[in-house]
Formats: sequence, C-alpha cells, structure tokens
Amino acid sequence: MPFLPCIGNNRGQAMVELAIVLPVVILILMGIFEFGRVFYAYQMVTNASREGARLAALGRPDSEVVERATAAAGPVGTLEVSISPPPGTRSRGTPVTVTVSTRVEVSIPFFADKSYIVRGSTTMMVE
Repeated sequence: MPFLPCIGNNRGQAMVELAIVLPVVILILMGIFEFGRVFYAYQMVTNASREGARLAALGRPDSEVVERATAAAGPVGTLEVSISPPPGTRSRGTPVTVTVSTRVEVSIPFFADKSYIVRGSTTMMVE
C-alpha cells in the first residue's frame, strides 16, 4: 500500500517554515543593501581622491583641491580630505597624495560597530 500523507495534519507546516526562514532571508537582504551602500561610498571617495589628486598634481591650491574633491564625492556625507606633502614642499616630479574619507552608518542589527570609515587615496606626480 503506497504512503499517502494525511492532509489534515500538515495545515500549519508552511507557516512554521516561513517563520523559520523569513528572518534569515530578511537579514541577508539587509546585508546586501548595506554592502551596496558601503561600496557606493567607497567608489565615491575613491573618485573624489582621484579628482583632488589631479588638481594637486597640477599645482592648484589646497582649498581648490578640497572643493573639487568634495564636489566629486556627491551625497556621501561629511568628508575629510587630507593632502600630503604640504603645499610649500611640492616640487615637480615628487608625489602628492590626496586621501578622502567619510563615515558610513550601518543600520543592520547585531553589528558591534554601527559605523565604518570608508577611505580612498590617490597618489600622483606633481607636474
């Protein structure tokens, strides 16, 4: 005689399975979205450091470099821009480094540190 499942005994099975799997699926989706946000911020600060380094390599003043880097970063939040070496010590053929960083707030529960610093750095030779 073949095995026939009893239809009356499995009425709540799908609901129990959903209750077990749904929190894991939601957590994975939130992780994907948050990773996308952090990666977007990384791409923006890296692009901003490239823009700033190009101006610094052309010998522009630091205020103009910071302004261009801030404009190139878009809406990622408050930026911290550092340029080394200082303006008086840059000469043709020496490297200049522009580092742009910002803090990204992560809203996933169960993370010990709720914010991460995203940093992009570019070095170019002064022309």
